[in-house]
This record gives sequence, C-alpha cells and structure tokens, in this order.
Amino acid sequence: MSGSGKTGLGSESGTITDYKEKSTGFSTDTEADFIATAITNVALTSNVATITTSTAHGYKTGDRVTVDAINNTFDGTYTITGAPTTTTFTYAKTADNVTSIAETGGTIADPTLKLYYFHFTYTTGDTYYGYGYTDSAYTTATAVAPTGAQGTYTIDWVYDTTYGTAGEVNIYSYYDADTGGVGWDNTVSGSGKTGLGSEEGKVTSSSGLTNSFTISSEADFTTTSATLQIYYFHFTYTSGDTYYGYGTTLKSDTTYAVGNITSAQAAAISGEAGTYTIDYVYDTTSGTAGEVQVYSYYDADTGGIGWNNMASGYGKTGLGSESGTVTSYDGLNTSFSTSTEADFSSANLVQYYQFHFTYTSGDIYYGYGYAAANTYTVGNVDGASIVGEAGTYTIDYVYNSNNGTKNEVTIYSYYDIDGVYWDNTVSASGLAGLGSESGSITNLGGSTTTFTTASEADFVTSNTTLQYYQFHFTYTSGDIYYGYGYAAANTYRVGNITSDQATAITGENGTYTIDYVYASTWGTLNRVSVYQYYDADTGVGGAGYNTEVHLEKTITYVARTGTTATITTSGNHGYVVGDYVYVQDTSYSSLNGYFEITSVTATTFNYTSSTSGTISSIAVSSGTCNNWVAGISGLGSESGRVANYNNDRSNFTPTTEADFTNSVSTLQYYSFRFTYTSGGDVYYGYGYVNKADVTGGAGYTSGQTFNNSSATGTYVIDYVQDGNSAWGMPNQVTVYSYYDADGVGWNSGVLGGGSSSGLGTEIGWVFDWSDTSKQGIFTSAGDADLSIASANSSSPAVGTSTSEIFTQASSTPTVTGGTGLDALIFSGLTDGTQNINLANVTGIEKIDLGSSTSTTYNLNINFDDVFKSDAKAMIVSGLASDDTIDLITSSATRGAVTWVDTPEQTYDYATGNYYDLWTGIDSSAATQNVILLLQQNITVTQVAA
Repeated sequence: MSGSGKTGLGSESGTITDYKEKSTGFSTDTEADFIATAITNVALTSNVATITTSTAHGYKTGDRVTVDAINNTFDGTYTITGAPTTTTFTYAKTADNVTSIAETGGTIADPTLKLYYFHFTYTTGDTYYGYGYTDSAYTTATAVAPTGAQGTYTIDWVYDTTYGTAGEVNIYSYYDADTGGVGWDNTVSGSGKTGLGSEEGKVTSSSGLTNSFTISSEADFTTTSATLQIYYFHFTYTSGDTYYGYGTTLKSDTTYAVGNITSAQAAAISGEAGTYTIDYVYDTTSGTAGEVQVYSYYDADTGGIGWNNMASGYGKTGLGSESGTVTSYDGLNTSFSTSTEADFSSANLVQYYQFHFTYTSGDIYYGYGYAAANTYTVGNVDGASIVGEAGTYTIDYVYNSNNGTKNEVTIYSYYDIDGVYWDNTVSASGLAGLGSESGSITNLGGSTTTFTTASEADFVTSNTTLQYYQFHFTYTSGDIYYGYGYAAANTYRVGNITSDQATAITGENGTYTIDYVYASTWGTLNRVSVYQYYDADTGVGGAGYNTEVHLEKTITYVARTGTTATITTSGNHGYVVGDYVYVQDTSYSSLNGYFEITSVTATTFNYTSSTSGTISSIAVSSGTCNNWVAGISGLGSESGRVANYNNDRSNFTPTTEADFTNSVSTLQYYSFRFTYTSGGDVYYGYGYVNKADVTGGAGYTSGQTFNNSSATGTYVIDYVQDGNSAWGMPNQVTVYSYYDADGVGWNSGVLGGGSSSGLGTEIGWVFDWSDTSKQGIFTSAGDADLSIASANSSSPAVGTSTSEIFTQASSTPTVTGGTGLDALIFSGLTDGTQNINLANVTGIEKIDLGSSTSTTYNLNINFDDVFKSDAKAMIVSGLASDDTIDLITSSATRGAVTWVDTPEQTYDYATGNYYDLWTGIDSSAATQNVILLLQQNITVTQVAA
C-alpha cells in the first residue's frame, strides 16, 4: 500500500497492490476494491477445460484458481495446467465435452488460501506442532485422519491468507513424552508438500543424538548413554544479592531436581551464605563433570548497581566451588564467592538519566545528564523547581553510576516540527541540571538558530534547493531495481510518480515509485544511482536478490604526462569536475586508485596521478572506472550491469531488464562445527565449496553430519546458502572459534586457522587468554590441549602438546622437535646477513628470527620443511623491515610448488604482531597442503630452488 496527501486530512489518496501485483486505487471518496474477473467463454475438450476472461487474468501454470461459471460443470478450485494467452487458461476437468460457448455472469478468483496451525499427538503421547497452507475448508473443528497415522491431528487455529503454497506443511516443535525421553530438549526439522499426512523429519537432542519421525513412527531416544546432567541454578545470598549460572554433574555422583537443593546436598557445600535453587535440568552426553559457570549477577543492596554489571564466574568441583568478579558499567570491579557477596560503594553514586523535552508548540529535543543519586524516576518531571520552561520534561531511563559530573546536561538531538524536522545538527548543554540547558541547531543549508527551555528553535524558511529521493522501478515483467537520486526541490512525493512525470520519461517499460524524500543542499542535480536489482524471472534463469549492481565504465585508453593522467572511456562517462572516481585494472598500478577529477570531455577525464612519468596513449583491455552513478539526467537516464552469483552479467535500462540464462549458483557458503570424539573439543568455522564437488553434486545441507577421513571427530553443517565468487574461493576454510573442553573451555583464542583445500585439511593455532604465550596447534586429526601446554619453558615436562623451546646459535642447525608445538629461536649469530635453510629441521612449528637490529636473517622455506612439522604448519616471526623470507617454488621431492597469500590475517596477542596466512600447494593432489603464518612487514619473496 502507498498513499499520501499534502493539504491535511481529506487530501490523501493512493494505491493498494495485492500479492499477484494487481493494483487498485483509493481516496477518501472511493475505497480500494479487488473484484473477481468476469468469464466471457468456456469450453471442455478431452477432459481439458478452457476459460476465457474479459481482462488479463494474471495467472501462470501451477497457480490455483476458483471458477464460478453459469455452466456448473466448470465450477470448483483447480490447478492451472496452461496459460496460452493473458486472457485464457486451462485446467484438468473430467466431464463430457462442452462446445465453446459464450458466458455471461460467471467469474474467476483466487482461491481462499488458509494458514492453519496444528498439533499431532501419537498414541504414545509424543506430540509435534506445525503449520501449513490449504485451500480446503479447514476449521478448528475439522477432523483429519490420513491413512497410516498413528495418532490424532488437532487444528488449533485457522485464518485466511494470500501468502503461501497450498499443501505445504512445516514442523517447528516436538515433545518426546516417553519416560526417560528428551522432553522439549531438542531441535526439530520436518516438512511435507502434499498436506497433512505427508510431513516427516528429524529430531536432534541437546546432546547431539538424532532420530527421525513420520505420522506412523515417533522419534525415540535412548538415555542409557546420558551419564551427565546439565543444571541451571541461582544462588541467593541472605542479603538479597543473587547470581545465576549453570553446571554439569556426573549423575552417578549427584543428581539435582528443580527447586531448592536437598539438605544433604546443601550440607556437602561448606561456608555458603545463602540458598541454591535449581531452575532447570536435563540429561546430556557432553560436558565436563564438576564445571560451573556464572553468567549474571544482581546487586540488591540499597544504592547498589542492580543489573548494571557484567559477571564472570567459574568453578571446577561442582556447586560451592564457583567464584568470580562483577564489573559495573563504570568499570569498577569486585569479587564474589559463595560466602562473600559483591559489594559496590554508594558514597560517590550519581544518577545517569536520559530525557526528552517537548515544547507546547510540538518541537522536541533529546538529551542525558547526571543528578544526585535517586533524583528522578521514569515518567514526566514535576517542573515546579524549573523556572520558565515552555513545555514538559519526560525521563526515559535512569540508573545509578559511579561516573559522571552531577548537574551536567547534554543535548544530542532536536526535532523541529514546524520547520526542518530531523534535518539538522544540534549543539547544546547545561551545567546546573534540567532547565539550564541551551544551544543551537543548524539546518542542512547551514543556517543556525538558538533555543532554551523557554524558547524553541525556529527557521523562517529553509534554504534547501535540492530534493533527495529513494525509489524503485518495477518492470512489467516483475523485475525491480532500487536506487536514489537528486532532483529540484519539491519535485517528487512518496508514491508512484505523476502521469506528467511518467510522460516526460521516454520508453520506460514499467513504473517508478518514490519511496522516500527529504530536502537537501547536498548532492548533484539529476544524478541517479542504482544499488540493488531483483531478478523476478522463474526457473534456473531467475537470480532473485542474488545479484550485484555494477555501474563501472569501460576504459579503452590510458595516458599520462607528468602527473596528469588521461582516461578514455568507451562511451559518455557523465562525470563532472570535482567528482571522485575509482580507477582499476589499467595495467599500470600507478594509475589505479581513487582520484578527484580535474577536467573532462564527454569521453575523457583527467586527474593527478600519485607518480609522474610519461605514458603514451595506449589501449587497455580490462580497465574500469566507477563513481557509482547510474544516470546524469534524472529518472529515466539510469543504466548499468547486473552480475549474478556465477558472475554472469547482463545490462539494464528502464526499457530493458537484465536477463540471465542460468543463475543457479555453483558456489556454496557454509558454516560448520567440528567435535573431536576424544576429549570433546569443538571448533567453529565457515568455508566455500563448489556444489558439484560434494557427494550428490548439490552441495552440503543444513544439519548434515559426517566424520573426517581419520574418524577422529564429526563435522556438523550448521548453515548453507548460495555463494558469490567475490566472497571467497572454492575449498577455502576459516576457523574462528575453539572450545577446549578438557582444558580452558571458552577461554581460548584462535591465532590462525583454516585451509585452502576444503574440510578435513584445516589446521591452526590457539592460545590461552589467561596466558597468551601458552599456545597449542590443532588439525582435524588432533586437538589442541591448552591445559598442559608449557608457557615458554626451556625444560618442559614431556607430554602431548608440550611446547619445547630450542635456542640455536648455528645457521645450519640439526634439530628434531618432540610432539606438540615446538619453537626454534635463532640468537647469538654473527652480525650481518645470515642465510638460513631448514633442511635439517623436523617437527618444528615456530621459527623466531629474533629482534636484533645488527643481524639480518634471510630464511629459505621449502614445502618439505613445513610438511615435516607435526601439523603441516609453521609460524615465522622476526624483525619487521629487516628480515626476509624466501618461499622456494620447487622441490626435489614435490615438484612445482605454489605459494598463495590468502586474504586471511590474524593477530598474536602474545607478541602484538599481525600475521598473513599463506598456503603451500605441491603438484600432487594426494598431498595435504601446508600452512604458513608469516609476520607482516617481513619481506616475503618467491624464488626457484
């Protein structure tokens, strides 16, 4: 619906468009009516009915239609089998032939589609809940009994709708009623396409177990493997403070029930100054017994901070072991345990408040301030103590704070109801509390006026000369593009453009609709930009919103004299002096970049290059320039190109839509998690894959699970969507989060993780946030155990993931690392340039070239050097802008080697350095790729052996 008026109530009018894009107008005199379409002719031949309508019916093959003809043979609701013309359609009808005859009084209309909600209860008591669409006459009393159903359907709610597909069924909730079952602790995915009775799906418990269901078979779970219990709780101190958390317990040791813990359980906890209450429990197979987490704290003391804090608490040996800290919103910290609550001093508390002031004229300004603690409450303020205000103060929000200056007031927004509205900037404050504030507002034209509590800000006239507008253009085919532009002041109003404005635009094949307007002094008159395109075509050619709009111009020639660059375009570029333009792919890197145009002709423009030198005019084949402008002569002048996710491109103008022959994306984006079978560690990431490379040829599916090749864990695909080649490359994988289940939990960070060879090949480094020098390495074949990683120890205890540090004073060391994350540090070498190769190094993951300014290290790295590390990965640090790294591009054992600098980078909190992620790929498809993290600003080159 779109409607507006300019002269008050009674002047408004507009249009309403239904979901089949049929429109009708309305005003205060005439309502909007959608009426059935008249039938003019009917025929029935060989069980195929043909209906002819008086006007375009708007249907296509597969649509549903209700026919009400004078000849009752044709009556009913049917699926359309063909639409030969805009005024005829066919459907299947088994009946005697009817010779084509004229019809007067019959009509066709959309069927009354109904959305219904339902639940299905198995005879065992399990129940699932869902919704669906039907054009049958369902009511809440309708009985549905499909063949084979082992239970009863109940229709809970029905209402008419114009959106949805008849027959579609979706399931959103499942309750497992069996004794020992998972109850509500599950997620469900289920659907059907041919109405109630066709639905089926899967239920996944919170511990990761999955079972399927149909109308004849419920989902069943065994709980014999659920040896752990997760419980949510709160602890209330005798003073009233309360904290909230959750934990995991071994069922064979302690089992909780909802309510206060038992006296025996309380007696086993020493020194607690309050009461534990269990809020919720469920069985699980994952987690660490004894672990307790606290996530929320309420400070109940008079003058305390209430909920205005962040809490962090942890325990390892069950309820009673937890302790932690509470941080107020002002940055103050205090600790808590079961015996001691968190206390904040109230001596210096002030009250922070947000407010708005409404003048009697309707103008409003918004601000915040600080007052004595507990001064205001939310709502209108008693203004008796504020002298001369011409309006009403309303307090919107308050809380006590340890920061802020009492009586300070700041204004951040002003609404001028009788002038420039929100189109202004404000500068105002006060130092003596509410009523002391004053300041000024400046409109978009640069005019300024002042205000106080007694006098509003007024603009007599606004000196705006332009109108900014947002619009969309709808082709008669259904394609739509969206954009914005600048016109003379007061040109457009919200809604379809006027008939005079439409007549002035030549040849457009659709309708312009103005979505939003406001007055402006910024912008270029008649400039139009387009930022989004919707391809409404059906079938494989339709790209939907999976498109990008390109407004770049093609460069044909480039030249430079001194620092003045000259660019020639294939057609009229439409740029003006002062425009900024982005130039790229000219074959001359010094000409590429973002520049201000200094002079123009119709097909050339000049700018000042970042470097000087003569370039004779030369043709280029792939250069483009862009200032993101689609047209320069107002609506109707815009044009551009649209690229779908396969990077197929098609031009568009207001007369010609963009069309594609195949928009089915070949690339897929997915997010995933990987859980190790041993230990329970989990890491999370995302990646890209060619759909054809996945078994079945259609990519991954959301919820899909599978083991890695070494069967050390399980992948779960959490989310998938069609991908754009601009987002990432096939087989690119990035890991961004790691949970160390048998160590530091979530208190770990990912230093670098991923691969360019697809799932199963990702590797990376993680560190302990409590000690960033404590690091571990992981692959899908083995987890990172930070609980026993040594922190830079020169003589660590032997064990998995132990960090063994070797200090080597020779440039040709023979070093063999142990298991885990091993480092080789170079120090004590002779000053000058030292050439280092790693031919005799095995099992080393970290290379430290030191920070000596008197020694320059030139490190040669071969594919084999990295492949001989424990995890096929290596991190190299050194002195930026001094040390160099040569990546050898061939190997006696591997053949040709390709090193790829990926877009990924990471930050090492231990050293404060950024690292680039490189991938090494040899000539054998059977060999795992290797990963290098190279410290940024160390010179990296690729050289032959």
